[in-house]
Amino acid sequence: IRQLTNTCGIAAVCYIWLNEDPVGYVKAAIQLYYSGYLPGFTTSIEDITDLKQWAPTANPSDYPSESGPVDLVMQGSLRFVENTPNRMSDSGWDGFTWPSEVINLTNLFAGLNSEPFASDDKILSSIDSKYIEGSRIIILTGTLNSSWHYIVYKGEYSSESNTFLKWDYGKAKTEDASGFEDKIQGVYIFR
Repeated sequence: IRQLTNTCGIAAVCYIWLNEDPVGYVKAAIQLYYSGYLPGFTTSIEDITDLKQWAPTANPSDYPSESGPVDLVMQGSLRFVENTPNRMSDSGWDGFTWPSEVINLTNLFAGLNSEPFASDDKILSSIDSKYIEGSRIIILTGTLNSSWHYIVYKGEYSSESNTFLKWDYGKAKTEDASGFEDKIQGVYIFR
């Protein structure tokens, strides 16, 4: 799964879906490509023809990481249905995937239910414990003066090195945890 600008929420959902149910993800991608429908959706995905024609011609250097046509079709299609017809080129609140959408789509596609979380779940050691117990975790970060962004928590929190592993923009990366907890706006825990 590769992530594009303004698709971080949808990309996080697709990443978890692919890891929880790789066969289901591939079948859904094939069904979407050929029929314009996704399992669980009651209406067809609009503009799939235009998106299929555009995806193979997209220049990967226009995005934060390399982007494959399947990723573009899946993420662009979900963004179109869930948010705005501007798909990949939108910005601001029109391009934001709301937490309720992340929760509902993860439940629908990956078959995982969200768990309630308390304010202490913003502490990385608590988040890491839930990850070790088998939870899948999406974190929304940002401040009032900066962009908001979803990542997938991948574990390996170390209080000694003050780092953890995240999936972000299509790659697993080690993140410096200094000040990270202050930027957490939401923690979405799935089982």
